[in-house]
Parts: sequence; structure tokens; C-alpha cells
Amino acid sequence: MNAMESDDYYTTAICRAMKRLGSIEIRSKGTSMFPFIREGDTCFFRSFEPDQVQPGDALLFVNDTGTLVCHRVVEIKKELDSSVIFICKGDTNRYPDKPVSAGQVVGKLTHIRKKHFTLSPDKGFGRLWGKLVMNLPPFAYILHRVAIYYRWRSNHLSSRH
Repeated sequence: MNAMESDDYYTTAICRAMKRLGSIEIRSKGTSMFPFIREGDTCFFRSFEPDQVQPGDALLFVNDTGTLVCHRVVEIKKELDSSVIFICKGDTNRYPDKPVSAGQVVGKLTHIRKKHFTLSPDKGFGRLWGKLVMNLPPFAYILHRVAIYYRWRSNHLSSRH
């Protein structure tokens, strides 16, 4: 099985589990939401209605290449046919993703289990962090630079063993 088939199988399994169970947990990968979500954190998602989403919420969706992505909603557009389109962006990304239809969305982030604590995006520090990255776009550039260093450091340290 090649990597693409593996990703398709994984994505399909996650989508089926969400439909059947109404919630899922996934171990995170990548740095696009660093440091809010770090590689290896366990992210919990639940089913939701599109009209329950607000800017600042983090959604799990299937992008155009079939990859699962969790990014923050920066804008919501209502179409003439009453459908909803989400504009999402990773906290460390410079630019938003391609628009995401409600049909591409798998679930809404409810909380993140880190090594020593659990973080909710709707309460306390999680809510403050969301407001910070939403209202200070230059902050994303700083996060982008920090994430590059973090990836480099992680790769450099792991190659030393």
C-alpha cells in the first residue's frame, strides 16, 4: 500500500467513525497550529451543525488532496443557495487554505490533551489564544518562524540518535 492509499484509507476510516460515533480522537501531526496544538497532542472532535461554527473555532476537514487538516476558521461565507463556506488557516500559516464546504468538514475541535493538561479552545487560555491569532495577523508570521525552528530542531535532534 503506498502512502496515498494509506492516507485515503485513514481519512475514510476517520470520517466513518465520526458518522457512527459522533466524536473521535486523533493524535496530531505537523506544526500548522503550533504551539496551540503540538505534534503528538491528542485532539478531540465532535459532530456539529454548520450554523454553530464561529470565527476562531478549529475544524477538522478533508482538503482537496484528501488529507485531514485541523485549522482555525477565520471567516464564514453564506452562499446564495444557503450553503456555508469556511475560510480556515493554520495559526502558523501565512495564508488561508482553499475555501472549505460544510460537506468537507468532519468535526469541530472540543479539546486537546497535552502531556500534562487538557486545553479547551472555548475556555481560558485556549479562547485567549484564538483571539490573539485572529486579531493580530503579524503574530502568525512570528509563529511561522518559531514553527520552522521547532521543526528544524526536532529533525536535527532526532537524526542524532
